[in-house]
This record gives sequence, C-alpha cells and structure tokens, in this order.
Amino acid sequence: MIDGTRPSARTKTAVVGLLIVTATIGCRESFLGFPYPRVAELATEQQGLEGPSFVVPDTAYAWVPFEVEVATYQNAYCEASAGAEVERNGMRAIVTPLVRTVGGPSCPDAAALRPIRATVMFPRPGPASVTFDVRQDPRVSPLDVEYAVEVVDR
Repeated sequence: MIDGTRPSARTKTAVVGLLIVTATIGCRESFLGFPYPRVAELATEQQGLEGPSFVVPDTAYAWVPFEVEVATYQNAYCEASAGAEVERNGMRAIVTPLVRTVGGPSCPDAAALRPIRATVMFPRPGPASVTFDVRQDPRVSPLDVEYAVEVVDR
C-alpha cells in the first residue's frame, strides 16, 4: 500500500468479491456465470437448413433405444448444446432440445445450424409418438411437433 501497510484480509475478500461480481455482469442467463438451459430454436430453410428439421424413424423395436434428432439454430459463439430432456409417458415421448449461453452480451451474431440428438425407447409394441418441444422464435412459447412411430416386437 502507499503508506507501507498491507491490506487486511477483509479488504482482500472485498476486492475478490468485487472482481467476481464485475466478471459476471455480462452473463445474460444467470448470476455467477452458470447459465440455465433453455429450449432450443428450430432451424428453418430461411436460416440455411438444407434437409429435414427432424429425424425420427417410422418404426422402432420395443425395449430397444433409438436416436432422434432436431436441427437447431444457435449463435455459434455464445450458445452451446445442453443436450435434450426426454420425458416418456407410456407410448409418448416428449423431447426438449436445450441450449445454454456460454458468452456475454458482446457476442458476435454468427448463426450456426447444429443438431441436438436424444435417445428414446418404448416398452411395448404398438403405436407411439415422439413430440419435440422447440421454438420457432426465441421470443415465443415452445411449439410441439409430433411424429408417429410404430413400435414392433423383435
């Protein structure tokens, strides 16, 4: 210090706390930089998608896991896939693809088309459905998109 004394432990703690708060001010999704996952935005042809938005098999085997996929539209520098939540209720599976913020408010606006995959399994033969909860626009409520799957015995 200027007068030759050392800073107290309380001063050091206050300075470290101030640095942490200052460093996390840029986080949009949460305090302390641990962004909460949110529903992903669905990719469309207007955003450069050149294929199906969803990949779901028409037929699956009972008790055999299978993969489904949704094409999402993310900011390449500030967003990352946070996986997908899969909720199964009988012969209906609800897949919610998630993204999380990994950058601050000064992220460049560089879009990227990124697939998010999930594993689904049904317990018995019969008609089933896979429903995706996605957003077409980040400012609106999620949209449900449903696909029929015929589940057969092995």
